[in-house]
Amino acid sequence: MAASSIAFCAGNEELDETRKSYLQAQLAWAGLQPLLIGPMGEGNRAWQVQFWPDKKNLVGRQVAALMKKKPQLTQADLENGSVVLQGLTAYEYLLYDKAIDLTDSATKARYCPLLQAIGEHQQKLSADILAQWEAKDGMATQLREFPNERYVEPTEAIADLLRVQVTALDGVKKKLGAPLGRQSKGHPQPFQAEAWRSEATLASTDAALAGARRAPELADLLIRYTMGEVSYIAARRHVLLRSPGLAVRLFLDAHRRRFESRRHSRSQPDARPDGAPGLQSDRLVAVSAESVPIAGARRPDRKARRASLLGISER
Repeated sequence: MAASSIAFCAGNEELDETRKSYLQAQLAWAGLQPLLIGPMGEGNRAWQVQFWPDKKNLVGRQVAALMKKKPQLTQADLENGSVVLQGLTAYEYLLYDKAIDLTDSATKARYCPLLQAIGEHQQKLSADILAQWEAKDGMATQLREFPNERYVEPTEAIADLLRVQVTALDGVKKKLGAPLGRQSKGHPQPFQAEAWRSEATLASTDAALAGARRAPELADLLIRYTMGEVSYIAARRHVLLRSPGLAVRLFLDAHRRRFESRRHSRSQPDARPDGAPGLQSDRLVAVSAESVPIAGARRPDRKARRASLLGISER
């Protein structure tokens, strides 16, 4: 995106090509949103990548105010400014909003410094996140070796991964609910849709859903790889005992997987059709069912009951 903005402003790239580069970045970011763990979800980095939802058109208002205050914009002006101006939403505004005609040479000369500054900021931001993952004691290492500065034990890493998955589903619900009016008493709010100016809302939502579907399996694969099978099972049980709400979601996911596997192979009822590891234990189903409240039922010692079903002692 940074190279594309430079090429466009130098007259070496057409506006349509620059818009395509933006759309690629937008869809890539949408696919990563359900996986905001570690550096990606810290330090306002997600807001720097994309300011959304923009309920009061802050992007348009702040772009206008900035260009009036700083007609000779520099990179430092953007770096020291608001996150509203630093990300994909502001970049989209410059490329697509009807108030800005970048085919006009004077308008292009006025807004190109901001377009290039946003591209440069995004390039630095992505490089910083990648460096924090790949560093000697970075996020990738922290998910493999315990204890570390982030996690004392593997169960904390698993809980963090599960939290990210639940947050991802809530984020997808907001992407759909806001423009459709589900969060505004039935009144549709089309201008609250993600990437509405570029008409990339549906494609962005599809990318986010694909990322959300990958999140649980990536978490399972990662933990199995880093901890080994025995440690993985023990840690998962530990999390379930202390987070019964998560067990309900895992219970529903387990049923879906069992149903899919039986449709594809009667001879291997517990096998996943895609070959990825999953939660297939009948005892998990029992634990999950135990966590669902039943009207009129009394369960005086639920935690002990779950521990008994899992075959481990409660501490």
